Amino acid sequence: MPSQTILLTGIPRSGSSLSCKILNEFPDTLALLEPINPNEYPVEKGNLQVCRQVNNFAFEARKNVLYKGTAPSKQISGVIPDNPIEPGLQKDRLRKNIVADGEVKIPKGKLSSGFLLVIKQNAFFAALLKDLKNFFSCYGLVRNPLSVLGSWSSVDLPVHDGHIPAGERFDPVLKRKLASMGDPLERQIFIIQWFFDVFDTHLSPSHIFRYEDLIESDGKIFERITGEKLPHPSALESRLSYGPAFDPEEAYRAILRHKGSLWKYYTREEIEQVYRMYRERIS
Repeated sequence: MPSQTILLTGIPRSGSSLSCKILNEFPDTLALLEPINPNEYPVEKGNLQVCRQVNNFAFEARKNVLYKGTAPSKQISGVIPDNPIEPGLQKDRLRKNIVADGEVKIPKGKLSSGFLLVIKQNAFFAALLKDLKNFFSCYGLVRNPLSVLGSWSSVDLPVHDGHIPAGERFDPVLKRKLASMGDPLERQIFIIQWFFDVFDTHLSPSHIFRYEDLIESDGKIFERITGEKLPHPSALESRLSYGPAFDPEEAYRAILRHKGSLWKYYTREEIEQVYRMYRERIS
C-alpha cells in the first residue's frame, strides 16, 4: 500500500525524531524511527532497485504490525523516543546516541488494516529522494542552519566531524566533495546545503517543514500529513544545544559566506537571532 506509506527525511537534529513521537499520537498512524540499516542495501544495484527494497521493507513492516503486533524501529526500552541523544549539555564531552535497533509492540486494536505508516530515515532517504518520490509521498524537515551547527557540535555522531555516511554511500558526488574539504566546519555547512538543495529540488514547498514551525504549532503542522486532527497537542519548546568547543561567531560568519537554497527558507535576520541567543547563553 504505497499510498498509505510516507517517507520522512530531514537534516540531522532538525526534529525528525520528535516528529515520529508526535506522529505516533495521531489516530491510525505509526511512525518508525530509522528502522532501516542503509549498509544492507547494495549500492551497486542502482537507486531504483534500492527504492524497490525500501518498498518491500514497508510491506514487510506493515505485515508484521498487522499479524505479529510488532514493528522494527530504533527504540529505548521498547519505546520510540522524541530524542535519540542523551539529554542535557555536557561541558567536557560529546553527547552519545542512546537508541538501539529493536522492536516496538503495537497495542491490539490501535491500528486498522489500512493504517498510515511513516518511516523516518534522514541521509539515506535524502540521497535517494529523486527516485523515492516516484514510489512514495515524501516529506523533509529543515532547521535554522546555525541551530543545526550548534547541535552537531554537541553530539558524538559523524556529522560532528562533517561526514554523513548514508548520504555519502548513495551520493558519490557528495562523498567526493566532502573528501576534498579539510575543514570540518566547511564540510558541515556543505552537508546542510546539500539537504536544502535536495529538498528544494525534489519536494514541493508544502512537503517541507521547518523545525521552528513544528515547535510553534505544537506539532499540529503534521495534520497536513495525516489528514487528522492531533488529539492532544502539548506545548513544545525549542532546544538550543551546543558543544564544548562551539564558536557561534565562527559558525555564523561561515554560514553568511555561503549562497544557495537555504536562503529560501531562512533569512539573515533569523540566523542572526539564533547567533545572539548563543552569545547570551555561552557568555
